[in-house]
Amino acid sequence: MKLCDFGCTNVMNKDLRQTEVGTIVYFTPEMINREGHDQSTDIWCIGVMTYELLTGKNPFMLNLTQSMSDMEKDTKIQENILKCKLKFPPDFPALAKDFVNKVVKKEKNRRLSLEQML
Repeated sequence: MKLCDFGCTNVMNKDLRQTEVGTIVYFTPEMINREGHDQSTDIWCIGVMTYELLTGKNPFMLNLTQSMSDMEKDTKIQENILKCKLKFPPDFPALAKDFVNKVVKKEKNRRLSLEQML
């Protein structure tokens, strides 16, 4: 799988990106906490997209309501990302659940590497 967004650029600082560019539902905890992020952010996104492909929903938007303002929704999404507690539907494939749980980890150093993902 290859991910790219040529519309975004990043400022590198000692191998960490410091920018907040992208779609909020794919932000990682380290992006929200402004700690800088690296390639493990891409690994996180693959896990989030795997969840979405199998359910049709983003795991961090499950408890949003129509009555919420955009600012309230963004705040709730960020809170959900920081909690990093995924809820899987009963029919979610076990192997995919294991994979998603191993790449959507709050601590970036605990996420699978690209080599481990293969």
